[in-house]
Amino acid sequence: PFLNFVMTTSNHRPYTYPENKIDIPSGKNRSGAVKYSDYALQQMFKKAKNKPWFKNTIFVFVADHTVPYSFEPDVTSKFVSPVDKHRIPIAYYIPGDSTFHGIDSRITQQTDILPSILWLLKYDKPFISFGTNSFDETNGKALYYSSGTYTYIDSASVINFDGDKVLDCFRLTPTETIPAQADSAQVKCMKAHIQEYNRRMVLNQMSEE
Repeated sequence: PFLNFVMTTSNHRPYTYPENKIDIPSGKNRSGAVKYSDYALQQMFKKAKNKPWFKNTIFVFVADHTVPYSFEPDVTSKFVSPVDKHRIPIAYYIPGDSTFHGIDSRITQQTDILPSILWLLKYDKPFISFGTNSFDETNGKALYYSSGTYTYIDSASVINFDGDKVLDCFRLTPTETIPAQADSAQVKCMKAHIQEYNRRMVLNQMSEE
């Protein structure tokens, strides 16, 4: 078994990539970067499908974030709230399992990838993770830190927290944000995640012995 991690950079400014691969010149715009990424993935899979390990592999595709507010106003003008800057897809592809397909709109995040892969592998030993299995039947949640603020998201609401107090809380719809009251159980869950993460970092206990 092996793990391979690849992070692309061509879809970040200045959007440069090898010349003469697609019909949009390198460095021109995000559309070219997206088209080159699509081309690169096609080339990767053309080669990978001939490898003996291909049908026994789990491929995971994930972004880090969408575009910042200062870039691409044609995109960011459609954002309903700052949460949209972090609204990204996570895609799992298992070529050896034809039954594995579909779209799920439940909340998930990057930290859910580890427990999700281990579940797919039927791994049953203890491990440390701050995420949850994306394929279970419960509604997911997400927690991220950006510009001095923790943001906790679940199916009920979004809570912004500065480390000491709740800054605001709202329900998020496709077109607007609706003020809401932070639930004490949500706040407790968020604080527990933050405290446990910091504790394990300080004590160097981020993995099972």
